[in-house]
This record gives sequence, structure tokens and C-alpha cells, in this order.
Amino acid sequence: MRKRSYEEIEKELNELKNINSAHSKHQMLFDSMTTMVQTIEVIYDNNNKPIDFYIRDINLSFAKFLGKTKEQLINKKESSINAKTENHWLISFASVDTTGNHISFKNHKAELDKYYYVTIWKVSKNRVGVSFSDITKNEKA
Repeated sequence: MRKRSYEEIEKELNELKNINSAHSKHQMLFDSMTTMVQTIEVIYDNNNKPIDFYIRDINLSFAKFLGKTKEQLINKKESSINAKTENHWLISFASVDTTGNHISFKNHKAELDKYYYVTIWKVSKNRVGVSFSDITKNEKA
């Protein structure tokens, strides 16, 4: 095995810095979005039925909406945060995960009297992205 030169090591370190810098910029953009966005990992039972999900990433808008910090939410099961998740959410997440086809729809959260435009898309195996855009003003107009 040949010993690497100082220039080769320096070049590799600079490439790693560029990757980290790009990730930091992406994270800053993600966290500055007003649209609430999260990446989740769907959890299935032995019969391939969706039963829960992990929050794998969440932006600051969504964390604020839930009244928690990102650190309190990331890598936590939804069932540990909310006592009951409506079944239609699990079915929608699993549908996108298994088919790869994105879906979009309007949702009304009655207890808040808020309307949201929801989009769910495939990220990778068992992972989907979910965005909630507040459209209450338009819906009430």
C-alpha cells in the first residue's frame, strides 16, 4: 500500500469540508422553511400493516407547531409523542412507501380550525417526506 501524499490528504479533507458545508446550507434552508416538513420511517407489523412511524428529520416550523424541540422529536416514534394517530395517516404513508407514487390532499384540523395542503412523497425504503402548508386564509376567504 502506497503512502498518500500531503496534497492527496489535503484534497480529501477539502472535499469533506465541501460536503459538510453543503449539508449545513441544506439544513439551514430546511429549517428556515415556513412549510412544515418531516421525513418519517414507516413501521410495519408482521403482516405488512403500518402501525407507527419514526420521525427521522423535522424542520423548525413543524417542531414549533408540535410545541417541542427538534431534539425531542427526531428518532422518536409517533406513538410516544401523540397518544393516537389517525389511521388514515398511516395508510397514506404506507401507500406512498409501497407504491412510490406521491399524493397530495387538503386536510382540516377541526380542533385548530386550520386547513392544510398535505403532500407525501417517497424518499427511500420505508421513508417518506411529508409537508403541511397552512392554507387556512385561502380556504376561509
